[in-house]
Formats: sequence, C-alpha cells, structure tokens
Amino acid sequence: MRSTMQDVARECGLSMMTVSRVLRGQGYVSAATRERVVEAAKRLDYELNVLAQNFARRRSGLVGIAAPFAGLIGSHYFGEIIRGFQRAFEDSEWNLVLFDILSPSFDDGKKLAGLFRTRKVDGLLVVAPGAKDKFLDTFSDLQFPLVVVGKKVTNAKVCCVSCDDRHGIELACAHLHALGHRKIAFVGGPLGFSVAQERERGYQEFSRAKKLPIPPEFLQRGDYSMLSGRRAGEALLNGKRRPTAILAANDMMAFGVMESARELGVSIPDELSVAGFDDLPTAAERFPSLTTVHQPVVEMAEQGASLLRSWMENDHTPKRKIVVPVSLVTRESTAKR
Repeated sequence: MRSTMQDVARECGLSMMTVSRVLRGQGYVSAATRERVVEAAKRLDYELNVLAQNFARRRSGLVGIAAPFAGLIGSHYFGEIIRGFQRAFEDSEWNLVLFDILSPSFDDGKKLAGLFRTRKVDGLLVVAPGAKDKFLDTFSDLQFPLVVVGKKVTNAKVCCVSCDDRHGIELACAHLHALGHRKIAFVGGPLGFSVAQERERGYQEFSRAKKLPIPPEFLQRGDYSMLSGRRAGEALLNGKRRPTAILAANDMMAFGVMESARELGVSIPDELSVAGFDDLPTAAERFPSLTTVHQPVVEMAEQGASLLRSWMENDHTPKRKIVVPVSLVTRESTAKR
C-alpha cells in the first residue's frame, strides 16, 4: 500500500500543514524540521504526485537555465554555477533544464518569455548573458519570475546577483602596483561577455588613476582558454616593451601566460609577475602557485536561485540587486619589482 502524507505526518510527529509545506516546497520551515520530514518520507518510501500537483497549480515543475553554451558549457565556472543552483533547489519539487541563449530559438528576451507563457518553465535563471543591451532590456517588461546571475544589470526592474568583477581587477592591480610594478599588461576576455567588459574596465580605470601607461600591445584579449593566454603571453613577452607584470581576466589565461613565460625562459616571479581571476582549485597547485582573485561563484549562484525560488513560491517579486564581494589571494606568482 502506498504511503500517504498523513502517514508521514504521523511518523515524524508533525502536523499535516507543516509536512505539506516541506514536501511541496512552500512556505518557511526550519532546516531541522525539513530534515525530519524528509527522513520520515524516505523511511516510508513516500512519493508526492508532483505531476498532478503541478497540473492543478498550472505549473511545469521546471526551472529554466538560460545561458550562452559556447564558451561557457564545460567550464569550471559553469560547473560551480550549476552546483549553486542545485543547492537552492535540492529539497524542492523543481527540476532544472538548460536553454542556449545563442541559439535562434532563445536568442532574445521575448523568445525566453514564451517558455513561461506556454508553461514550459515556472521561472528562469539567466546566466552570464552577452553584452547586447536589447536582450537585457526586454526582461524589464516580462512579468514572470526571472533572475540574472553573473551580470550586474543596470535596469532597476531586473533582479540580478553578480560578483564585483571590476573591484576584483582593481584589487589585483593595486597589489601589483604596491609591489612596485608600473608596466602592467592585461589579457582580457571576449568583449561579447559583459563580465569581460567589466574586468577590462577595471584595469583601464586603475591604470588611468595611477597614471600608468597602456601601450596598445599591453592590452591583449583571449577567449578564456589556456591556449589564448599562451598566445597573449607570447605577444607581450616578445614585444618591444616587455611588461613586468601581466594580469589575466581569468585563471586559465593566466596559466597560458605562465606557460609562454616558461618557454621563453622568463622566470616567474623574479622577472615577471602573473595574476589571474577566479581562484580555480588548480591555482594553488601550480608551480609557482598563482596569485588570483577569488570569486564565490557557488554562493552567488545559490543566492540567485534562492531569490527565484522565493519568487515562484510566494508570488513576490524581489526586485533586488545583490553584488557578492570578491577577495585577493596572494601566492608565489607575484613579487616585488
């Protein structure tokens, strides 16, 4: 005989109302109470008829993750984003589904809105959208649960959670400047990504504020891969004006810069300081270990997904913008000039 919700309530000694809130993912209950109900449901092999519940409430039971697949899927960053999303929804009835915002089917806000209007998803998490203003502007007029994660959106009507990318680059620049470096080059990411623009802007603004020269060759760009960082490093180290420090917009390109320096016989950090951004697990394992900006990606994603979940459960628009702070982790790859 199949267990009922009443059986679960009796098993854990709680009211039907409390058990219902936990199993349906609605309303507030303490973590201890939630765990108590979940354990009782497992012992009784209780299964909530999610499809029937969703049909009655006109829900799909799905949360859309809209992201640019090219350059993002398979990356460590995206893996951390997904981990944060899963944390926020692990005890809920919702499942996550991916949509490529670079595909013709979902390349603007109106097309994504169609997913909600046709009840294919109950809400959307938009990850690291490109720098196209039109794409983001359309979100402000869409009356459905949507949170942008990984980009600071200026439109007051759009809810977003992001890391302070520009400040992170400024922290790294300030560290290199304090070590005596005045020839600081930068390897930026593809300008199609708004995050890349923010990080490059941080480098340029710091350099201008400190009156540091930025020769054209000191500003290289890659695609966030190690190979592109390697090519940028070769161009910088073979140029007429060699920098004393190179800051890369992510750790993978910083690793590439370090490889090119090694091939050219340039000692790190004695002759060249190198810094990155992300604080990948391998940053501490390399030799020399990489100085880098740590961004708490999992926490950022979890906060964004929690905002969306609250919006969907309580039918309340958060209208919030959260900026997650970053920090500098100094290691062996940077030294005094």
